Amino acid sequence: MLTALDGSGVACRCDIAEADDVTAMVDLCVSQFGHLAFAHNNAGLMGLQQQLVDYPVDAFDRIMRVNVRGTFLCMQAELKVMLAQGSGAIVNTASEAALKGSAADAVYTASKHAIAGITKTAALEYARRGVRVNAVCPGVILTGMMAAVADTNPAGYEKAKRLMPVGRYGQPEEIAEAVLWLCSDASSLVTGHLLAVDGGWAVS
Repeated sequence: MLTALDGSGVACRCDIAEADDVTAMVDLCVSQFGHLAFAHNNAGLMGLQQQLVDYPVDAFDRIMRVNVRGTFLCMQAELKVMLAQGSGAIVNTASEAALKGSAADAVYTASKHAIAGITKTAALEYARRGVRVNAVCPGVILTGMMAAVADTNPAGYEKAKRLMPVGRYGQPEEIAEAVLWLCSDASSLVTGHLLAVDGGWAVS
């Protein structure tokens, strides 16, 4: 798709919870393009819909390994390059779950609160060194993951849609537009911000 639009890109297989993989990914980007202008840390896992008292420890570890450790490792590798450049923008994908509690979803919610915290802290640490750090907080977005929920749990799929104040699911492109803005010079005064793109869910 990038090539068809006269752009260029490179793909890299990466386990974001493995430090060597993440370093190799960032190194490949820099070697291919000469610098790292911005980064969007978007990989993550959904949690089990289960109350805290019954939550399996191995499931907890898996969510935290990807959502929290993975984001931490990516930020660490990206920041090393950006600080050396004296410029850059990082956008993490949090969630509307980073903005409030969510019954029967404690571990996913905790992981996204952790991303909110690391985003705000890094923003403060590097605000005077040319690097901005923000997070986008999507509501329910009609991705492949959500389409699978429609197949396996149609009642839950419809219930989630009814919870959206705007009455519909979000589209991936709507999140992409928010991320692009946070990466661009148009948001040059914005850092440490959690931008809700959730159709009003977080305030409902």
